[in-house]
Amino acid sequence: MYVGGHGYKYIVEELREKGYKSKYGGDIGANAIKTLLENERYIGVYTWNKKRTKYYGEWAGGADNPNCVRREYMLSGLIRCEKCGAAFHGVTRTSGKGYKTPYYVCTAKHNKKSCDAQNINANELETLVVTILKHELLNPEFIERTATGLLKRLRPPPATKTKKPTP
Repeated sequence: MYVGGHGYKYIVEELREKGYKSKYGGDIGANAIKTLLENERYIGVYTWNKKRTKYYGEWAGGADNPNCVRREYMLSGLIRCEKCGAAFHGVTRTSGKGYKTPYYVCTAKHNKKSCDAQNINANELETLVVTILKHELLNPEFIERTATGLLKRLRPPPATKTKKPTP
């Protein structure tokens, strides 16, 4: 809804009409929606080792860490599970040998263990999506249609000439 141009108030009203409640059972407020939409994890940005703190004399997190690792999952929340309908989100798995592999995982599988959908390798899927988009967006017919449509929108309507009434 937010991506579609609706504000927090509209989103709150829609969620209330559908019977959604806060985690404590009360009404959802605009601040809760704002907090959700600004949370990096909910929009597909996962960060590891972001802060530095001392823990038993060793640096472990707290102040900004120059070694912070981030990986953006460009399709997080956009892919739907064909088995249960839940959204997929990004997760990075580390093998026993220390290799990190980013995946898209069904949220119901990850959080509730209620789905058995297969994980999708993020690098492979994102490469495929980018390849398809490049192919479609660089298609000469698509470019021509888009350019024509944009020019029609940008050009002012032609001025109509009216004849002055003759006396």
